[in-house]
Amino acid sequence: MKIGSATASSINPKQEDIKLAAHKRIKQQTKTADIPYKLEYAELAITNKEEYFSDHDVHEVLKRSGYKRKSENVRNQHSEWFEVSLEIAKKAIQAVKEGRPALTTRERIPSQSSEFPFRPNQREAIDQTTKAIKKKRNYSAILKKQL
Repeated sequence: MKIGSATASSINPKQEDIKLAAHKRIKQQTKTADIPYKLEYAELAITNKEEYFSDHDVHEVLKRSGYKRKSENVRNQHSEWFEVSLEIAKKAIQAVKEGRPALTTRERIPSQSSEFPFRPNQREAIDQTTKAIKKKRNYSAILKKQL
């Protein structure tokens, strides 16, 4: 994920102005590289105290949270590329807005994906095991009967 900055020309930019500025900046940076890009997220960089912040502030939160820069040249300490998901990048932006120096442990743990359905035989085994545990029975005896 590349976390960079752009400058909007409006004093009070709307979301479409912010996205337009982001696209313009990305095109400026990739003009001669001729590479496709996808703008994942763009928002106004203002803290909860109404102060502007930069992409460097977000980079610092990510580094203090244990995330590494991703670069072909790992010696580039100013690379805007990080090995993070969009979710983590958004959380780092929010941390800067709130004046926090790093992400919490809970924020660094990826969100759990939605549950997937069990096959009928799996569901039955889970239900039987749960029932046996609740009745404080020896569930190994139930499994032996099934074998």
